[in-house]
Amino acid sequence: MPGLQKFDYLNSRYERPNLKWVCGRAQDGAACRNGPDSKGQCCGVSECEPVREGDRWICTRPPSAGGPCELGPMSDGVCAHPIPPCVPVRTLRSTRGLVVRWAVAVTIGFLAVVLGSSGMRWLEPGPLITAHASLENCQSCHSGVSLNPFTWAVAAFSPSSPEKDSGKCVSCHVTSGNALGAHGVVGSVLEASTKRIVALGGDSGGALHDSGSAIPCATCHVEHGGEKAPLTEVAETACQACHVSRFHGFSKDHPEFTSYPYERRTRLVFDHDTHLFRAQSYFAKEASKKNLDEKSLKACVNCHSPADDGGLMLTRNFENTCSGCHLKSDILNSDHLPSDVAVLAVPGLDVETLRQEGIDIGDWPADAEGRLTPFMKLLLSADKETVAALGILESLPLLDLKEALSKAASEEEKKQKLEAIRTLARGVKRLYHELQSAGPQKFGERLSAIGGKTVDERILRDLFSSMPRDVLLAARCESFPNLKSDLGLIPEGAEDEANECRVPSKVAVKTGDGQAQPEPASNAGQKDTGDILSGSKDTGDILSGTKDTGDILLGAANTGDILSGAKDTGDILSGAPDTGDILSGAKDTGDILSGAPPSDSSNDKSDAADAPSVEEVGPQEYARTGGWYRQDFSIVLQPSRHAEPFLKAWLEFSASAFGTPAQTVVEPVFATLTRKNALGRCVKCHSVDRREDGSMSIQWTPKHSGGSGGGFTRFRHGPHLSLAPDRSCASCHVQEGSAKYSEGFVAKNGGILTDPDKFSSNFKTISRQMCSECHTRTEAGETCAQCHNYHAEPFMPVGMTPVHATASVQKK
Repeated sequence: MPGLQKFDYLNSRYERPNLKWVCGRAQDGAACRNGPDSKGQCCGVSECEPVREGDRWICTRPPSAGGPCELGPMSDGVCAHPIPPCVPVRTLRSTRGLVVRWAVAVTIGFLAVVLGSSGMRWLEPGPLITAHASLENCQSCHSGVSLNPFTWAVAAFSPSSPEKDSGKCVSCHVTSGNALGAHGVVGSVLEASTKRIVALGGDSGGALHDSGSAIPCATCHVEHGGEKAPLTEVAETACQACHVSRFHGFSKDHPEFTSYPYERRTRLVFDHDTHLFRAQSYFAKEASKKNLDEKSLKACVNCHSPADDGGLMLTRNFENTCSGCHLKSDILNSDHLPSDVAVLAVPGLDVETLRQEGIDIGDWPADAEGRLTPFMKLLLSADKETVAALGILESLPLLDLKEALSKAASEEEKKQKLEAIRTLARGVKRLYHELQSAGPQKFGERLSAIGGKTVDERILRDLFSSMPRDVLLAARCESFPNLKSDLGLIPEGAEDEANECRVPSKVAVKTGDGQAQPEPASNAGQKDTGDILSGSKDTGDILSGTKDTGDILLGAANTGDILSGAKDTGDILSGAPDTGDILSGAKDTGDILSGAPPSDSSNDKSDAADAPSVEEVGPQEYARTGGWYRQDFSIVLQPSRHAEPFLKAWLEFSASAFGTPAQTVVEPVFATLTRKNALGRCVKCHSVDRREDGSMSIQWTPKHSGGSGGGFTRFRHGPHLSLAPDRSCASCHVQEGSAKYSEGFVAKNGGILTDPDKFSSNFKTISRQMCSECHTRTEAGETCAQCHNYHAEPFMPVGMTPVHATASVQKK
């Protein structure tokens, strides 16, 4: 009779009797040390698993198996004693259990068949919750089963599959990401969370469950508990079953909050310190000025309102909050800011010197003194010839070419610069022609060529489509009245171009033939004998005094006719002395057309010198309330409102080009629109974030609600405010007086900071102690699921998803 098993670890391993499989060589007395796994797969591939110590591999064979071998591991760390795999066999205990289970299954199947379909009710474990009560058969939730009782028996003793068992759940409940993974997120998210927990002093910061494997829905959501069973509630023990870092209660040893709820800088630049807390805050000044209650002006609800899900206090819109102070001072015309921005501008050229040098650039406004705007340089950069010309002319004073050209190192260099000016002029004209003839779509092609990708249709619509075509046509005609002929598109002076520009520009200069060709803007001051008021002898006028036998006024003897010419002093055409008639020719000082000075004897006491003068309103003053206008050979925009589409579109387009080859030519536009005193001052309030790919993102809106179920942490303002109405927002959001809030947005040199993770909040981090004043086991509660979501992404039934649940979750 064999002796009892030796439990000395140096001589024997403890063999558990409940193992389902044993090594296939056990019958020969040569069973391997590792043995098979729980699924009957052979694991005995070598006698040990070597470990590395320094630069050597060490054998780990235990004393019970003979101790370290003489040869030791191989140089690559592989055991020198490989073991051929075997075919594991079931233990006697496992075989008996399998037979018993099959016998029970067959018995149940037999009883089910005998009892009939009505007898299947005894198999039901319990009623479903109300939401699932409409499901009529088991197949709706359980995969691999049918009404056949034998399939039930097979399914009962078959290995489970999380993906297969939960397939019916995720077919109705929609989620994003890894639905059956731990917390419904990808492993990288859990790894980042694990590192953060370790940094907070967690035990190991990990979880017992493999983050890469699937977890069946039924692990936490157990059905058949009754119509009102809390199916969505997760027991606290379920959370503690996986997480290695455990704690006994929120009020006792829950980790301290680090940055809750301020994980990044605010998207809108709003300094609560300068607006609310300082003695001379904006609201304090406003209250003093208008004799209002300062406390009511500084109330949080004036600017914030709860989201639909109650988790976030949303920021009210600009019109209801900021516009009272910022609309006029920052966005619209103000005394200390630029009121407009030139978008397209004809650059000034020294046309006189060009004419003397024999350079023909066609029509060019001699009075133009502006420079190429960043917008025009960007658009011109799609033309390689023009880009090359701009490189040559970069340091050349285009308004004073004579001296600059005289300093050219050689005649060849001088010729090169003159040719570059001709190329630039032609490029500018092509730009104007394309916008007039093809519209913004043509500019879209230029921008697409620059950036290497198609411009979004929504952005393209706002980049130039708001510019009125009439303004563009008038600007073109003012600067280039013969544009098409200059570009060689039609013969010079063709009729169709003359119809577009009916009034030739009085400032256009023809530089090719050496003679200026200004044309008068009107016929004012010339003698016009055809006018009935001219006073000159006009025989063709019906009011003339000449004999006209063919006219009804011929003067024949017809005294009864009012036009006969008979002596009729009452007739306005009689010719009798009638000083009151505007056509009489007599000296009539009271007539507005007479031109004579008012008579001293006139009954009209008004004096021409005292008459109010009518002053013309300039284009800039006319567009003071917003719009496009022409000025100094430029097309100019004056913003008319908050969120001006033109400025917004150009900021988005230029910001998206960072990190791409187009950044060099787009960056000047971005700099123009984001400088400290830029038009509209958009980035005074809207922060700029740099994305991972290097592009910029303008934060047009504040943080918005991610919807129900978003994120690991759940908080609702509603219950907290209703249970403690005497507590204000400042009870939890405590001011951080020493915070340097603005330094998170603007550098000391005035530049824009684009890293949203480097910031100083106006408020202190909410502490665990503050929450634990109420959240204890006996008062407000402190279970895990009270504040934490298991599903980090929204997980809602199909067809029942609320609007806020489908919104994108705005994370850090």
